[in-house]
Amino acid sequence: MIEVYVQEIATCLKNRCYFAALALSLTLPDICGAAEYPDEASVTKRYINWYDKYIGDNERKERDTGDSSYLSGEVIYNLRNTFLHQGNPTINKDKVKAKENRFDRFILILGDATVFWSGSTHFDIRNGAASFRGMIIDVTYLCHKICMAALCYNQQNGSNILNDVLAIPQEFFTQPQNREDYKPDYSVLTRQLNEQLHQNGIKGSVSESYISNMLEKMFTKSAHSIFEQNRLLLYLNEISQGSISDEDKDIIINIVFSSKSKQEIHTLFQKTFGNAAAKDYYKKIKPLLKQYQGKAE
Repeated sequence: MIEVYVQEIATCLKNRCYFAALALSLTLPDICGAAEYPDEASVTKRYINWYDKYIGDNERKERDTGDSSYLSGEVIYNLRNTFLHQGNPTINKDKVKAKENRFDRFILILGDATVFWSGSTHFDIRNGAASFRGMIIDVTYLCHKICMAALCYNQQNGSNILNDVLAIPQEFFTQPQNREDYKPDYSVLTRQLNEQLHQNGIKGSVSESYISNMLEKMFTKSAHSIFEQNRLLLYLNEISQGSISDEDKDIIINIVFSSKSKQEIHTLFQKTFGNAAAKDYYKKIKPLLKQYQGKAE
């Protein structure tokens, strides 16, 4: 999954969705840290130790200046917490133990890192009686740093990383001719179900093919639903020619596919859009409602 996450981060950066890229990038040390330190219960230690081992220590060595501050695992973990939990892309210096990395100001540049990379500054006044320490970092630079380290780690330790996530591309449903290319791995789910059976004292087990066939039927039903929703959307686009807003189209589709009869659809249209619009919308989609029970004018 690391490769998939890195690809999505790259797409976000390309489209200037910087906060989305940063949020996903800051989860990569969580994933890799769990793989590197499976017996460590502390998420904090796993995260910081992995980051320092594969990124932070090199960052510290590269700082060939009088200023010893750098982006340590402690700083990035702090950024991860304030951003993902509070929505604020900064750090809380009071929660950073290393004095050299207690930044009074943490400034994030939302750019592509082609002009500005990273830097820090530190001023001491009157022998340390007063000081100011700041860090300026380009979000693209930071995301690339984390992504490259995670990719390298995945190449060497991929077998340790959690990969049993049943996240299935929509193409699995919409392109049945290519379904083998997107087929999920059912082995983990099969093992989990059999473990539950044995824990409950039930002898025997279910096969992976049984699980596969059962889920294939469910997927086929879901694929049909997705196909029908897309068909209705295409139809609305064709007949409306801009007269129906995208928001109303979404509402129409949700009502149609959550209703069991023509009457229910008609009633919900009236409640949602008012009599005039409901009558117009219902008239437009009526040819597609033949499979629904009842009548409604």
